[in-house]
Amino acid sequence: MAHWVYSLLLFLLTLLFFAKPLMQGHLSMPLDILGFVYPWSEHSASTFKEARQEGPQNGLLGDQITLILPSLHFAREQLRDGHVPLWGTSEMGGAPFLANDQSAVFYLPNLLIYLFPMAVGLQAFWMLKPFGAGLGMYFFLCSINVRRPAAFTGAVAFMFSSFFVVWLGWSLTSAAMWLPWSFLYVEKLLQSEREKRARWIAALY
Repeated sequence: MAHWVYSLLLFLLTLLFFAKPLMQGHLSMPLDILGFVYPWSEHSASTFKEARQEGPQNGLLGDQITLILPSLHFAREQLRDGHVPLWGTSEMGGAPFLANDQSAVFYLPNLLIYLFPMAVGLQAFWMLKPFGAGLGMYFFLCSINVRRPAAFTGAVAFMFSSFFVVWLGWSLTSAAMWLPWSFLYVEKLLQSEREKRARWIAALY
């Protein structure tokens, strides 16, 4: 099969993986944790009824609610108001925002969050991560002469690995998405005609 067919299959698998939140209008976030965080815990009897009875599905994912989502929302609102978010005002007496290692204000895929409604942009951003990782892994494996069906299998294994699933809401997977693309870039350099120069560039990269 052609490359575009395998690329389409990876996209369809991504849609299938996120089918439940997409069809039910939910976000792929542990929002049930809000039922145990003030001030929402004071008004959660009906909204978080199931969570209050059984506890959050995974309380270890709380950083997504208390850190990552508020940071993305703050950056989005600041940029849409025409301000560069240099300083965060909601952390105690204030703290550097643009310069911290989590905000990733100018990370290009974050445009999905900045330009579209918050919920739509977030869901699209999270779907982009495994799809981008799988697509990159597929083309990298093809570049080292792995047969296309095997490359497709490797791509699926990588994009839906426990690392990507568990850390989907963190910036780790935002960086890891580019790992196979980096491998592909280096491999293409090594395969180029200017092999000696390519090896130096690859080593520096």
